Amino acid sequence: LASAAEGATARLRASGGSFVRRIVRSAQLIRSLPAEAWIVLLIDFLNSYRSFGFRSVQYQYIVNEFGFSDVQAGSLLGVQSWLMVVFGMLGAMVVDACGVRRTAILALLVASVSRAMLTLGRSRNTLLIALVGLSPFGEAVLSTGIYTVALKKLTTPETRGLAFGLQYGIFNFSGALADLAADALRQRDVQLPSQLPFVGGQRWSGLRLHVLGTWIAVLAALLVCVLCLDDVALVPVDEGPSFSSSPPPVPPAELAALRRAATPAQRRQGHILVKLNRTTLASAAPPSTSLPSGRSPCAAARACIACVGRGARGAWASLAELLSLRAFWR
Repeated sequence: LASAAEGATARLRASGGSFVRRIVRSAQLIRSLPAEAWIVLLIDFLNSYRSFGFRSVQYQYIVNEFGFSDVQAGSLLGVQSWLMVVFGMLGAMVVDACGVRRTAILALLVASVSRAMLTLGRSRNTLLIALVGLSPFGEAVLSTGIYTVALKKLTTPETRGLAFGLQYGIFNFSGALADLAADALRQRDVQLPSQLPFVGGQRWSGLRLHVLGTWIAVLAALLVCVLCLDDVALVPVDEGPSFSSSPPPVPPAELAALRRAATPAQRRQGHILVKLNRTTLASAAPPSTSLPSGRSPCAAARACIACVGRGARGAWASLAELLSLRAFWR
């Protein structure tokens, strides 16, 4: 019995020490994340509040604020859901072609207009334009995981699992805050001051106040994207495989120059942060079929169609590769 008790005590001490070591290691990995990764996580927090915030009240908002019946509201939300599926697939190709920053800014601009119409609008036509005309692009593109793509480019295989775990936790924490805000504001109607432009003197329900909060989250995400978000990626300092399955995001000559100019701190970390500006993207891209000035509009249109076709073929190849994985079907 004594030996069994000593063995149990030793195992407890070993497990406790292992737990402490895992905590210390996780803290070290968190500190090693670049500042750009925290910007992406902040945008993801705001994006989750926007998404969960409206999703939790959309049915009641349509029925109570715009006078739709239950059947009409269900039909409208069903059409919107199908459109979001279609635009979500198109949005994935837009991310590959235009990059995370430009796609996020474009989608957030559309989402800002859509959410403004939902917040300030009173007519059914305004609601239909916002939900069916604008929302599918703005909302679906932001839900295709573009920030996950950005986070993948900013992590190494060692830190990627922890970064994705942080992203998932932040995403759900923000959604929980949005649900709590919806419950807190649901029963609180307010009379707006008459000095406010456009909406002065109106009486707003708690639901409309909550939707206003989600609009503010969209505007905040747009501001952060414009001021702080860049198309950047980590590349290893030494010659060897890339940190992701895709090839290095810069041409070989430029990558070699960046590696030669790496600082001692970057060499200790083992990676370089590369900003993917337009020049870099253009030089890293395959030979372009763009036409010099002077060609006819028909030729330019054919070149544009060829570019879209290449993007569609690349997206289809990626989808076929995904469907061939056993883990996907499991």
